[in-house]
Amino acid sequence: MVVEPKAKNITVMDPTAGAIDVEASMAPRNGTLDGKVIGLLDNSKANAGEILKLVADMLNEQFELREVRSARKPDSSRPAPTETVRQLAEESDFAIVAIGD
Repeated sequence: MVVEPKAKNITVMDPTAGAIDVEASMAPRNGTLDGKVIGLLDNSKANAGEILKLVADMLNEQFELREVRSARKPDSSRPAPTETVRQLAEESDFAIVAIGD
C-alpha cells in the first residue's frame, strides 16, 4: 500500500533571533576587590544562580567585599534589559555573569 502525502508544500520556520550588534570594550581592571561591590547577573538558566552564589562566597573568602548586588535576566534567550544592566553597572564596581545548565 502506498500512502500519498497530503501536504504539497512544507513551510520551514526559523525560530532564532537575529544578532544584536553592540560596541563593547574591556573594563578597567581593579587593583584589589577589597571594599568593592560585586554585581551578579543570573542569565535565568538552570544552576546559574547557584554558580553565582558559589563564586560570590569564594570571593568573600579571599577579599573583604563591601556588598553583593544581584540581578536576573527574565529570559535566557534574550539580552538583559538595558535598565537592568545600567543599574547593575551604576551600583557595582565589577560584575560577573553566570551561564548555567
